[in-house]
Amino acid sequence: MSQTQSCCTLLQRAVVLHSTMRLVPMLEQLRKGLRLYGLLQVMETHPGLCLPLFVPGEDDRVDAAFVLERCKPVFSEKGSVKYSREINIMNFFQDFLQDVEDCGMFQLAVVC
Repeated sequence: MSQTQSCCTLLQRAVVLHSTMRLVPMLEQLRKGLRLYGLLQVMETHPGLCLPLFVPGEDDRVDAAFVLERCKPVFSEKGSVKYSREINIMNFFQDFLQDVEDCGMFQLAVVC
């Protein structure tokens, strides 16, 4: 193996390691959020149920509004502290989806 190939291999490994080290904490944060409302357990016991949310299938593009229209959250009693927090979470989720859509980082897709 030449020195150039060796350098390229080391550079590729460094990029993969850097990407992985950034991705793992994000995935752990996602798992914590899913666990918070029991969705992680549902996904573990019924893997096919939530598959369309995470695995793209056909080329059916969706936007943030499409995802939010299909969310049917059940909120706590109006006026309670939990209700305020739940509304804030939904607002942050909506902002996140809009940001993702606006910057074109990911393409949301629906699988039927």
